[in-house]
Amino acid sequence: MSTAKLLGADVKPEALQETNSINSNIAFYDEYTFGAGESVRDPLSLNTAVQWNQKSSYAWTAVKDNGVFRQESFGLLGELLPKVNVPSITVFNTLNMACSGVAKFFAFDAIIPMDKKVKAIDADGNEVSLLRAERGPGGFYWQIFADDVPAFGDKTYKVDCS
Repeated sequence: MSTAKLLGADVKPEALQETNSINSNIAFYDEYTFGAGESVRDPLSLNTAVQWNQKSSYAWTAVKDNGVFRQESFGLLGELLPKVNVPSITVFNTLNMACSGVAKFFAFDAIIPMDKKVKAIDADGNEVSLLRAERGPGGFYWQIFADDVPAFGDKTYKVDCS
């Protein structure tokens, strides 16, 4: 969400409140994890089970809310990307320094067919290999080595499926 804001997206004012709520749930899970006195002596007791259910609900709520928040963030970032007529991959760097590393993404078989030789090409015309990682629902998870992605920036690769 911070990257989207830095790049000029119209971030709703409630975004900060959403992150505070997620962080509070994480903190409550941590705070109450040290709980019931009998949790070691009698881990199957009713009090231990009830307390664990309450503690784990904080963690589950944080995970669930964070998933929605991430999707909202990716939606804002997607609106900022240039529209292209070929499959492309954009890697974002949220760090304050340029970095390189492996990025993992999902693509449906209709976008990147598994029976074709696939490569990615950056803005400078450099070829980058794509590695098919594992099967997903209707497609594959792929990996790309994103080299020198600028600080608080992004790098886009066009996918060539020839």
